[in-house]
Amino acid sequence: MTEFARPAHHHRILVVDDYEPLREAFKRMLETDGCSVQPAGTGFEALTALGEERPCLVFLDLALPDMTAQHVLQSIGPEGPPVVLISGDAESLAGAFSRAIAGTLVKPIDRTTLAAAVARHARCAVATSAA
Repeated sequence: MTEFARPAHHHRILVVDDYEPLREAFKRMLETDGCSVQPAGTGFEALTALGEERPCLVFLDLALPDMTAQHVLQSIGPEGPPVVLISGDAESLAGAFSRAIAGTLVKPIDRTTLAAAVARHARCAVATSAA
């Protein structure tokens, strides 16, 4: 088992990607690690989900069918949850919105990499106990 195999506490994660098989893969991997996952296939679905309940972390695809990732980031704002941009194109992530995001991941993304991103970037409103 890796250092990142289990989160310290329950994380609510929003996964925004228009490719359903990727959303489902993220959901399976994250739920295996004890996270609650809200999938969204469009920017509109993401913003609706953000209005309903604040996640600890957002994985946001750079290319969405209905709006730009930049628009979603602006709507989330600086007080919103941390955002990790995801894309199949490493070059497109190279300088993308560098001051407005927590990190970037290049597809394909394995479970260890995904769990490490959650451990590194998730910010939850839940109090945690010291280890």
